[in-house]
Amino acid sequence: MAEGNPTQTALVAGGLAVVLLLNVFFSSSLQSDIRNVKSTADINEIDLAMMNAELEVTFEILDADLVLIEVLDARIDALENESADNTTDAQIAELQEEIDAIIDILDADLLLMEALEANLSAVAADLNAAEASIATMAADLDAAEANLGNVTADIASVEMQLAALETRVATLETSVTNINTMLAEHAADIAALETALENATSCQLVPYGNCAGADLEGADLSGMDLTGINLRSANLEDTNLSGAQLNESLLMNTKAEGAKFSSANLTGVDLTDAKLQGVELNDAWLDGAHLAGADLRGADLSGAYLQYADLGYANLESANLGFADLQYANLASANLANADLFNANLAYADLASANLENVHLAGAVLRYADMTDANLQYADLEGANLEDVHLGNASLQYANLRNANLEGTYLQDANLEDAYLEDANLRYANLRDTDLQNANLEGADLRNADLRYANLTDAYLKSADLRYANLEDANLWYADLTDANLQYADLEDADLQYADLKDVKLRNAYLWDAILKNADLTNADLQYAHLQNAHFEFAHLGDANFEDANVGPGTEFSNSYWHQTIWTDGVRYDSNQA
Repeated sequence: MAEGNPTQTALVAGGLAVVLLLNVFFSSSLQSDIRNVKSTADINEIDLAMMNAELEVTFEILDADLVLIEVLDARIDALENESADNTTDAQIAELQEEIDAIIDILDADLLLMEALEANLSAVAADLNAAEASIATMAADLDAAEANLGNVTADIASVEMQLAALETRVATLETSVTNINTMLAEHAADIAALETALENATSCQLVPYGNCAGADLEGADLSGMDLTGINLRSANLEDTNLSGAQLNESLLMNTKAEGAKFSSANLTGVDLTDAKLQGVELNDAWLDGAHLAGADLRGADLSGAYLQYADLGYANLESANLGFADLQYANLASANLANADLFNANLAYADLASANLENVHLAGAVLRYADMTDANLQYADLEGANLEDVHLGNASLQYANLRNANLEGTYLQDANLEDAYLEDANLRYANLRDTDLQNANLEGADLRNADLRYANLTDAYLKSADLRYANLEDANLWYADLTDANLQYADLEDADLQYADLKDVKLRNAYLWDAILKNADLTNADLQYAHLQNAHFEFAHLGDANFEDANVGPGTEFSNSYWHQTIWTDGVRYDSNQA
């Protein structure tokens, strides 16, 4: 392009510079405004007014640029008129093109500005909406502040009420303290009055009289009617109350050593923890009496009526209870050592864990009594009736049970070591796991008894009747079963080593896996016996009878002694035929 007029060039350059500046200005301003609109939601009307002012300035600049361009156009027209030079015309044409281009750019900028103005209008609308929301929020905030003011007022009111309540509570506490003080003073006054009243009135020995704590030592009150009298903690030492009516009376903690209550009516009396050593209560009526924890050592209760009486934990050591009626009485954990209960009736009584060591119970009736864990060492129970008594885990070492009736009695885990049971009735008794070492059971009736796992080492069972008894796994080492009857007895796995079985009757007995090593079976009757896997090694079988016995495989007869022994075929042999 040919060099043009310096003035025209400068004007064009100036126009371009203005356009570029305007583009940069408006572009920067617009972007800044958009960022401001996006970054804050609280733009106010002042910012909007400023933006409008900027727009007006921008339009004024554009208007000035248009005027300048029009001036340029006029000058170009003048130049065309002044010169007909081709080169100048070409330059002018080129300049005109550039100006047209600038005009197009300006037109585009105007359109852009119009779009910007429209956007600004939208932003202004959003701002107006935001201002409306802010106004709403401000109204809500005002309402909240108003509510908060009300709540604050309510809290202040509640605090005032609490302060008033605290004051009232303090007043009430002071009143309660004063009342308690007054009550204590009144209680002391009442106690003083009661003492004065007690001192003012003497003990009234009448029915339902009050003689608590009275000192009646040595007094003769025999035959008096003292029904329901209160003799709590009274001193009755050596007092004579024979034949007196004391039913339902209160004698707790009474001290009555040596007192006489013979034939007195003490039905339902409360003698809990009373001191009654050496007291005479023979033939007295004590049905339903409360004697728990009472000290009755050496007391005479012979012939007394004590049905349903409570003697739990009572001390009856060496007391005389001969012929006493103690049916259904509670004697649990009571101490009856050395007591005399000859011919006493203890049917259905509770004697669990009671101490009955060396007690005399000959001829006593104990049917259905509970004697679990009781101590009966050296006890004399000869001829006593112990039918269906529960003696589980009881200690009966050296006890005398000759001719006693123990039919159906529960003796599981009981200790009967060295006990005397000659001619005792033990039919259907449960003797499972019972210790009967060295026990004397001569002539005892043990039919259908359960002796499983029982320890009968060295037991004396001469002539005992053990028909149908169950002796599975029983230990009978060295036991003496001479002439005993074991017909149909179950001796499976029983251990009879070294046992004395002379003249024993074992017809139809079950001896599966039984051990009879070194046993003496001289003249024993084993007809029809079941001997599978039984062991007769070194056994003495002279004159024994095995006719029709079931000698199954595994039965051992090695080194056994045979003399005139009848084998299963009915023939006698002097040598081992097994």
